[in-house]
Amino acid sequence: MISLSYDTEYAYAVARIQVIENKLLNKDSLYRMVDARTIDEAVKMLQESGYSFKSSSNNDPYEIEESLKLEYKRLYDLMAEIAPEPEVFKIFRLKNDYHNLKVIIKSEYKGYAQDELLLDTSTIPYSELKLMVRDRKLDDMSEEMRNAVLDCVETFNKTSDPQVIDLILDRAAAIEAINIARASKKRFIIELNKIIIDLTNISSFLRVRLMGKTGDFLGNVLLPGGKVNQDLLLENLEKGINGLMEVLASTEYEKLLISSAESYEKGIMSTYEKLSDNYILDFVKKHKYSVFDVEPLVGYLFAKENEIRNVRIIMTGKINNIPGEIIKERLRETYV
Repeated sequence: MISLSYDTEYAYAVARIQVIENKLLNKDSLYRMVDARTIDEAVKMLQESGYSFKSSSNNDPYEIEESLKLEYKRLYDLMAEIAPEPEVFKIFRLKNDYHNLKVIIKSEYKGYAQDELLLDTSTIPYSELKLMVRDRKLDDMSEEMRNAVLDCVETFNKTSDPQVIDLILDRAAAIEAINIARASKKRFIIELNKIIIDLTNISSFLRVRLMGKTGDFLGNVLLPGGKVNQDLLLENLEKGINGLMEVLASTEYEKLLISSAESYEKGIMSTYEKLSDNYILDFVKKHKYSVFDVEPLVGYLFAKENEIRNVRIIMTGKINNIPGEIIKERLRETYV
């Protein structure tokens, strides 16, 4: 059997992605969905683009969400199939493991299951994860994940505060993602991970300020591994967005924050969230033309996730009779 080099394997994978990429929805396609007279018309457009809907009840948010989750699973199955180094993509599945842990642990303390919230695009099947947590048999977890679960159990039993579960697991997820990124030795993956952490920390700063929480609270929320100095964020919390602008002046995030400032002053976070998503998509798009490495595959992964996010915005808006112009304002940029 002929053994192919990684360069050759990536060339095949990238060529395949470039073909599949042509099926992504562009802005015109999304706008036509928004302008569709009925939800059925919008669903038909999605079906023509390859989306599957199990039910004819297109007005049912649950059925639509199940269809989008199926599309999400297909995306990760594709990556597992064609990626020459599938272990690199663990960093992107990992967030779903930690999401599932939040659901499982909180369900345990609530006394009832919330299986509809679980995601099957994780590194550990959620059915196995549920048994691990239930039986406290955590040996098959990574050390970071295992310690985080034990910390959640111990801390919640002391505080009865479900918020600590989110804080502990978010920090563990960030640390494990950093370790995977560094182990990959891929500059693009490392840089992308740092950007995601930075944008999350900036979001946390803005949210904590809106909530009127203290620097101690922010210190517990901030994630390690980004490029923005955490001490500067903590020192400038009292100054609010003006202090944040001082921290981010002349950095790559300055324009993003300036563009978000007006709506943030009104207590609205959605503009920042939208521009953050656009920032990440723009970063991966700039690297999509590498032929012999992971960049185009990661670019497609983020592009498709972004597309699914846009479809969710559109369908939710149409179900709730939100005016089309408002829906369009909420849409993220597209990859194609």
